[in-house]
Amino acid sequence: MGRLVVTDLTRFTNKPEHVCLAGLTLDGGHCIRPMPYLTHQQYKAMGVRPGVVLEADFGSQHHFEAPHVEDWQYIKMQVANGFDGNLLNHVLAASAVDSLTDGFGVDVDLKHIPINSNGIPVRSIVTLSVSSESFSLRIDSYGKLKADFSDASGVVRSYIPVTDIGLNHHVQESSDKLAVIAELNEYFRSQSSRFLRIGITRPWQSNDGRNGYWLQLNAAYCFPVLHTSSEEY
Repeated sequence: MGRLVVTDLTRFTNKPEHVCLAGLTLDGGHCIRPMPYLTHQQYKAMGVRPGVVLEADFGSQHHFEAPHVEDWQYIKMQVANGFDGNLLNHVLAASAVDSLTDGFGVDVDLKHIPINSNGIPVRSIVTLSVSSESFSLRIDSYGKLKADFSDASGVVRSYIPVTDIGLNHHVQESSDKLAVIAELNEYFRSQSSRFLRIGITRPWQSNDGRNGYWLQLNAAYCFPVLHTSSEEY
């Protein structure tokens, strides 16, 4: 049996009935993406949200092919402990890096990691620690939630898709999205620490011919006081 603290709960565009769940071991040393995926009905019935501790029999069926080395097959999964904000803070801080290059182990372009350019990323999800002025959210012209952020390298990455269920619910259910985003950005700036969970997609080629692993924002957390959007799952 193994335990993980839920850190990522994201939606699929091509599998709307399922969610992608990932978490960190209790020491923050390893990330696990339980397979198969849960449905919306299953995770809500279980009371799963970030900061909840799950327990599962992961057996030995591990998907070793980089970069999606977090994929673990499980036989049975259940909630071991309810939400624990201090534990969530602990595992995020323990896993945090200052730059995407450090986290993924390869150079990262503005929005993706090109295939066959400088090696294969060593993992598909990292925790990025960011300063108060280097992260913000916005709505694009299509009404979709996007993130802008920079890491220790100083490179600014803009219009990164936000797949986090809680953040999307908090913004999209509002009658005044611009006001809600402004409040979110101010709240994140007001806290003493911020952690972003940055994931990469499976290989995908864009219309302009760029082929690679594309960046997405799986989750955003601030401490010592989490924003209420962390409850909207």
